[in-house]
Amino acid sequence: TYANLVGYTSNSSTVTLFVSRSSMPITAEMVDRVEQIQRDMTFPGMHVDIRHGKCHDVNAFYSPVTQTIMVCDETIEAYPMLVPAFVAHEMGHAMIDQLDLPITGSEEVAADEISIIYLARSGHLDDVWAAAVAYKEMTAPYHHYHYVPQDDHPELNNRAWTFACMATGAEDASVVPCYQKYQRALRNWTRLVVQHYREQDEQ
Repeated sequence: TYANLVGYTSNSSTVTLFVSRSSMPITAEMVDRVEQIQRDMTFPGMHVDIRHGKCHDVNAFYSPVTQTIMVCDETIEAYPMLVPAFVAHEMGHAMIDQLDLPITGSEEVAADEISIIYLARSGHLDDVWAAAVAYKEMTAPYHHYHYVPQDDHPELNNRAWTFACMATGAEDASVVPCYQKYQRALRNWTRLVVQHYREQDEQ
């Protein structure tokens, strides 16, 4: 089903997805998933709005200035299965920004880890696997993918492997390297978020 305007309010944030043409595959189910991700990942003290629009690229991004996530129409049209992972990834950026979570490496890798942990812990490993498959598919020759070293995003083959490995580790302890990778990320990000609120309480 399609809607001309679907709006939800969650905490202090609003998800508004405007369907400008019927060919865009924004379903009520997709909006429900976006709203759920936003609600679950909006910690106390955070405010995040989610919009969509034309970007001329398969992308999504978070603006710390406006505290808004923009999901590109091109992503929704070409890779609707990526929308949950993209939104969770950008919510990871919002958490790092608004909770002032410390990172020492790539923020893109950090946001990927946060998104994978959230999706796995919320029972949506299928979204992690969908992202792994989509990232791998994007490297196919007909996409003319070219990695730019200056890009803070991981190279797509590496990104696909990380998503697949952490998804495996989240549900299968017998795959030891992936299990350890997932558990380490889960443990460390949990510590950082808990420490943030401990510091807030002490102020």
